[in-house]
Amino acid sequence: PHPDAAVFIVAWIMDSCDDVRLDGKPKDPSIPRGSYSHAQKLRAAATYGFGRLHGLGSLAWQKSEVSGKMIGNPSVSETVSRYMITLRKKKVRAGEVATSARAITPEIIYKLYHYNNEPEVAEIKPVTRRRRNAPVDINQWGGGRSRIMLHAVYVISFLCLLRFDEALKIQLQDIRKLTDASFELNLPFRKTSQYGGKITHRVA
Repeated sequence: PHPDAAVFIVAWIMDSCDDVRLDGKPKDPSIPRGSYSHAQKLRAAATYGFGRLHGLGSLAWQKSEVSGKMIGNPSVSETVSRYMITLRKKKVRAGEVATSARAITPEIIYKLYHYNNEPEVAEIKPVTRRRRNAPVDINQWGGGRSRIMLHAVYVISFLCLLRFDEALKIQLQDIRKLTDASFELNLPFRKTSQYGGKITHRVA
């Protein structure tokens, strides 16, 4: 990619979503501009284009110590990241509703548990090869084993107030079985909690 590819990505997003033009002057109010969500989609498209279509992967955009040339994915750069943070702050100040993840509730976990335990969903089927171009039913994803593991992550995240990236750091050695009805989980990282970093959960 061009050495200034990261700057070009910023300019592309800025032209579509920012309230200022590329020359730094304010845009006319009549000119439509995309939301922050649209800006995120543009960046995701750039990340995919450079990463998958051009085979650059997700390596951060950086200068090679060997060749002196820029290597990696220009969309995964400090320049683009800083701009996205700035754009989000501007959108919030302008009154745009901030995007947020849907909070999981005990009711949702309850419904997931019963759905994932339905016979046709919970059945653990043998692994089979599927042709790349074969039609896919979006309602048929994963399998019984994958759904059980995902449900476990959801429950642990809910009980321990973890973000999903924190939950994914938990490994088998962090879990110790106490009895057939309980286990102990030691978080492998710091987590502010009035009860410390250990939780003992009794399985029903």
